[in-house]
Amino acid sequence: MLLPLLLAIGMFVFGLNIQAVILTWLIERLPGLTQWAARGRRLRRSVGVVDLVLLHVLFVAMVQIATWALLFTWIGEFREYHTAFYHSAVNYTTLGYGDVVMSPPWRLLGPLEALNGVLALSLSGAVLVSTFGHLRDARHSVSPSRGGKTGGP
Repeated sequence: MLLPLLLAIGMFVFGLNIQAVILTWLIERLPGLTQWAARGRRLRRSVGVVDLVLLHVLFVAMVQIATWALLFTWIGEFREYHTAFYHSAVNYTTLGYGDVVMSPPWRLLGPLEALNGVLALSLSGAVLVSTFGHLRDARHSVSPSRGGKTGGP
C-alpha cells in the first residue's frame, strides 16, 4: 500500500505543478486578453477568450490523464496504452464506470487519481470563473456610459 501511495503523491505533485504553471501563465495574460475582448466585436472576442481558457483547461487535463495512464502501463497494470488511458480518464473525471479495474495491490491508485482530478478540475473551474469576472470588468471599463474611464463604480 505504501508504494501506490508514494507514486500517487508523485503524480499529484507532477500533474498539479504542470497545471499551476499553465494556468498561472494564462491568468497573467487575462487582463490583456479581456481588455482586447472589450473592444471591437465584444461578444465574438469574449467567446474567443473563454474558448482559449477552455482549451488550456482541456490540455492540462489531458496531460494529467495521459501521465497517469503512463504510470498504469509502467507498473504493468495494462498492456495497451489506450486501455490505460481510458481507465485513467474514468478515474480522473470521477465517472467510475468500474468496467476496467486494477489488481488489488494497485487499486488504491484509482481513487487517488480521482482526488487529483477533483482538485485539478476545481482549480480549472476557478480560473474559468475568474475569466468571466475579468471580461465583465473589462467591458465596464470601456463602456460608453462611463466615458471610457477605468476605475471605481
